[in-house]
Amino acid sequence: MRASSQPSSAAADERMPPLRCRAMETAVASRVMTSSDSVRIDRWLCAARIFKSRTQAAAACEAGHVRVNEVSARASTLVRVGDEVAARAPRGRVVLKVAALEAKRQPPARARELYEDRSPPPSRDEHFFVAPRRKGRPTKSERRATDRLRGLTD
Repeated sequence: MRASSQPSSAAADERMPPLRCRAMETAVASRVMTSSDSVRIDRWLCAARIFKSRTQAAAACEAGHVRVNEVSARASTLVRVGDEVAARAPRGRVVLKVAALEAKRQPPARARELYEDRSPPPSRDEHFFVAPRRKGRPTKSERRATDRLRGLTD
């Protein structure tokens, strides 16, 4: 009988074909290095429903409207549990402490569990009335309604 022709497992590992290209090697390495203890800020803001889409969150980051731990954040900035995120969102200024991490958009109940809201109460200036644009002068009743909203009359 012939000697076993089965190579040892170490020899089998040496005969594994190399990765096909540098891009695949980089992709594999990035998956290995990425851990579950951090998430990109644009993905987290979308998952927490602060912005309606990841594109809007990334645009806010690039415009300088998002800060992580008092430092202006790019869309690729990684956030961890315990970080403080301040953003100028569509609903107004928000200050949040990261309580949990998610990369995918979550249902509203789960999204509220991702952060602790430390936002300041809205100021009076944030709730001012903006009349819809229309042609011509306002009517007398529209002007009086506007004055009542602004608090100019009793």
